[in-house]
Amino acid sequence: MRQWFGHDPEKWPEFRKRYGEYLAENESARAAVDTIREYLKEKPVTLLFAAKDAEHNNAVVLAEFVEGSC
Repeated sequence: MRQWFGHDPEKWPEFRKRYGEYLAENESARAAVDTIREYLKEKPVTLLFAAKDAEHNNAVVLAEFVEGSC
């Protein structure tokens, strides 16, 4: 999915949708999100990413999903 996206801003809306669906439907992804949410109850969590585009990457979608806004 990330290869298809290729950090192309024109594909961003579809990438957000697809990645959000993946996070919601994949059991291991949901477990990881639940773990992040548990950590957030105790302390801040930092998501790291290597993309040059800070606005269009999977960490942005993950953060939105964890916060419940995606």
